[in-house]
Amino acid sequence: MRALRPDVSIAFSAKSGELGLGSHQERSARRGLHEKLRSLDYILTTTYKPRVNQQLFQSAQIPQGISVLVVNPNFYHPFLQFDPEEAGSHADKLKQAQTVFPFAEDRDIYELFLAAIRLQTDLSDLYLKLVDLHSRMDRQYFDFINRSAIKTVIEGGVADGWVTAQFLGCFKNSTVYGFDPDLELFEKSYHREFLLHSKRFHSMPFALWHESTRLSFKINKAFTSKVAEEAGEFVDQQMEAVSIDDFVTREKIEKVDFIKLDIEGAELHAIRGAKQTIRDHRPQLAVCIYHRLEDYYEIPLLLADHAEDYTFRIGHYSPFHVFSETVLYGIPKELDRTLSHL
Repeated sequence: MRALRPDVSIAFSAKSGELGLGSHQERSARRGLHEKLRSLDYILTTTYKPRVNQQLFQSAQIPQGISVLVVNPNFYHPFLQFDPEEAGSHADKLKQAQTVFPFAEDRDIYELFLAAIRLQTDLSDLYLKLVDLHSRMDRQYFDFINRSAIKTVIEGGVADGWVTAQFLGCFKNSTVYGFDPDLELFEKSYHREFLLHSKRFHSMPFALWHESTRLSFKINKAFTSKVAEEAGEFVDQQMEAVSIDDFVTREKIEKVDFIKLDIEGAELHAIRGAKQTIRDHRPQLAVCIYHRLEDYYEIPLLLADHAEDYTFRIGHYSPFHVFSETVLYGIPKELDRTLSHL
């Protein structure tokens, strides 16, 4: 708001807890709120959860005549670009990565990224385009791939095992090596018993990285863990990491058919540690590229160099966020059933 509408005065801002939305103890925070609201022309609420908005309307006693606007601050999140020079640099690299994709519909998704990289006031056209692109997609991690050719899977990022269970169901007689250094979510998961009793799932409590080493990890109890790469970032614990190439060699795996990576921003490192496996085994790939803005161009360009004679596709699975739930697929051309449509 301050960047785009300097003519608009922001009287005050508050989180839901500060407005008394929650426990009985928090309700004292409502004192004086009504008087504050009387001086406003508009209220912006940035949650998409109707229940929370209903609490706000009921508890805050919004005076008659004030317009309430529900906005989505995460439409751009987390890649807001305020500096034109910085935005231009990212845009140039996104255009370079766009050339990796032979299908027009995949290049269209990159057009959306390019349009959204610069801050703007009217997002209507971008949002409608996002919904249209999202509506084309089917199932995250399963689009475009040749399922019948998959027997051995390396999965980076097991989390609660829900996607892992889908792999076992879709890829008949397959074996999944599931990597996740933080097993707390999996240990409490509804899917754990099924996966362990399947005898086709092997839990690997390691991070995937470009080399086999020990890494500092930051644990987010609400979501998942990630490598603590930034200086001064709080570290919860040290964890073992392994490269895919080292793991495949050590375990004497004859053929890797599919690699899925959703590892909270470490995907580029994992791909660098899988160069030999990609070259020798020619696995199909499903790689998340939305954790870092740089991943939208660094990962496609790296794979274009590593993976010879592959077809690359893009899947976008969020109707609310431009830069979220984006998956890069790589299919060896000998397995690609879509080339005839080019």
